[in-house]
Order: sequence, then structure tokens, then C-alpha cells
Amino acid sequence: MTKRVNNEPIRAMAERMFVEDGMTAKAIANALDVSEQTIGRWRKGIQGDISWDDKKTQFLVEKKICS
Repeated sequence: MTKRVNNEPIRAMAERMFVEDGMTAKAIANALDVSEQTIGRWRKGIQGDISWDDKKTQFLVEKKICS
């Protein structure tokens, strides 16, 4: 793994993969070539953002309501 200058595009992609696609943190880490620790930090939420787990719950509730 190489150090990246701007991780935001990768973080956003990882978030979508977790929230919308239902992928595991390990699978995302492998697919995007980042460590599971990094995925774990991002998953908890950054700078007051809600956690990916909460976003996933909201996504699934909204998806169920729209169905």
C-alpha cells in the first residue's frame, strides 16, 4: 500500500460500498488496497459525521419504505 495525498475519493467510494452495496470492511479494504484499520476509522465517522453503520441503517429503512 502506498501513502496517498488525498484519500477523500477513496473514502467516499468505500462508504458507498459499505452503505449501499453491503460489502464487508475486509472486502472493501482488499478491493481498494487500504488497510482494514483505515476502513475501521472511516467507518466510525469523521469530524462529526455519522457512522457508516448509522448511514447503512438509514439507507435500508429508506429503501424498505420506498419498496
